Amino acid sequence: ANVRIRINQPAISLKKYVRVDGTPENTEVDAQDMGAALMVSHGDKVTYRMVVTNTGNSLLAEVVLDDQLEGCTNPVRTDTSTADAFLSPNEAWVYQCTGVVTKVDTYNLATVTAKPANADGTPTTQSPVSDEDPANVRIRINQPAISLKKYVVAGGVDNDAQDAGKAVMINAGATVNYKLVAT
Repeated sequence: ANVRIRINQPAISLKKYVRVDGTPENTEVDAQDMGAALMVSHGDKVTYRMVVTNTGNSLLAEVVLDDQLEGCTNPVRTDTSTADAFLSPNEAWVYQCTGVVTKVDTYNLATVTAKPANADGTPTTQSPVSDEDPANVRIRINQPAISLKKYVVAGGVDNDAQDAGKAVMINAGATVNYKLVAT
């Protein structure tokens, strides 16, 4: 007679996404490094969405999601259809928080930990499981710039005489008026 013994292998997965606040979820970025970072303007609000999944074959209890970003330290669970205290195998919980971007480069790392539990919810003797995932944001740096355009004003018309082929002909000794436009 053969006997199979089920071995509990607890595991957890965390996936973190970021998008400009108010935009649809399908615009999210999985910004693992600064090269893939979401580009925003200084002071923009961004929404972080974190998906915690039980990828093992045992029940998980005391699931704790921590995000080190100021204003995002207590992400809110947005899927409350299975709002019990245990993360079942293959079950996913979704959390979300919104923050204002003020640093040029924001490396935002979230971590999740959980403790394996028996079917009745009591803790097992197995070690806790954990995972982490970043979502990076960069601020567009608006470089100051100025443009200067010089015109020759002749007969009430602004003439763009940038090359000799467009030169404005005037009489020797005549007064020349120029118009400078800075933008």
